[in-house]
Amino acid sequence: MRVLVVGNEDGSARTALTTTYLKMIVDCTGSSADEVLQIIGGEEFDLVLIEVGPHTRASRLVQRLRLAQFRTPILLLSPIDHLTDTVQALSAGADDYIALPFDPESLIERCFAISVGDYAKRAVEEEALAMDAKNPFERKAY
Repeated sequence: MRVLVVGNEDGSARTALTTTYLKMIVDCTGSSADEVLQIIGGEEFDLVLIEVGPHTRASRLVQRLRLAQFRTPILLLSPIDHLTDTVQALSAGADDYIALPFDPESLIERCFAISVGDYAKRAVEEEALAMDAKNPFERKAY
């Protein structure tokens, strides 16, 4: 699983992810949306993990990613004192969040659940598009 970790330098998420079997971690300690978009532009990720903090405007970053048609799931790690930015980021298109402090095992499980759910959702969408392409006039019940 390839995870892009964006945010703070304390590395709590990085430590939790790299101490397990998730070895494909790409760090982006800068919180600039342009920097993140540049990294994402050249690679594919299964998940983006954004550590919400004083130097990371998560809501603005998520909004920029979604406007750029970036469909990869986004998980937020959010301290209680940054709940406003977390709610705005969820409204902008983030998929889920985990409150800090977090249990490392629950972070790993949430990462897998979100990425597996995203693959299943994409498969259903692709199948529906393929069915529409075969017979666009057939009435469908979804």
